[in-house]
Amino acid sequence: MPNVIIDTREATAVPDIVDKLNNLTDIEVKYMDAGDYFFPATNVGIERKTVNDFYQSLVDKRLWEQLSKISEAYDKPVLLIERSFDPLTNYDYLYGALPSIIYSWTKVKVHTTNSREETIKWLLRTAVYAGPSGNYFIPKLIKKQDTPKEIRKFMLMCVEGIGSVSADRILEIYPTLNAITKVDLEELLISVKKVSKPALKLLFESIHGTP
Repeated sequence: MPNVIIDTREATAVPDIVDKLNNLTDIEVKYMDAGDYFFPATNVGIERKTVNDFYQSLVDKRLWEQLSKISEAYDKPVLLIERSFDPLTNYDYLYGALPSIIYSWTKVKVHTTNSREETIKWLLRTAVYAGPSGNYFIPKLIKKQDTPKEIRKFMLMCVEGIGSVSADRILEIYPTLNAITKVDLEELLISVKKVSKPALKLLFESIHGTP
């Protein structure tokens, strides 16, 4: 199992980091709902930003949503800011925003590096600290649901293999979870179309208390 999971968008943006980490530790690249790097063994999630990206995310207010996401998804969320000091660059916005982040997002740890090379070393050291990951799952961002129907849909999506579209298909046939408890497995597999049979079987076993 990988020691580091890297988000696909981050991997596309910084292939040099991916290549160097891949040479030194076990990695996997896949889409993640929150953060750029995930260390499964210790549930550390890292959002990495260059100074320019940090500035842009302040302007378009994207940063606050990203901090919220990593705070919800990981036990140990980290904002990693990669600095490359240029005497012509005004860093007032960086230092002005940091106190707001530290005091408002108390769960998020803030760390800075002075170069890309230092970032790579820091990520590698985090991987060493995390150790072998063993079995892992990528935490999914949980959106608070507003209606009973949304709650039922979310409960269905907790089952491996059932996404948003599959949940909607199940609820078209069985509008309530109670309705599912009244059918046997064979009927469930026949009545719900275009949904993975292993996923439906797992749903049936979960509802009926099968270990």
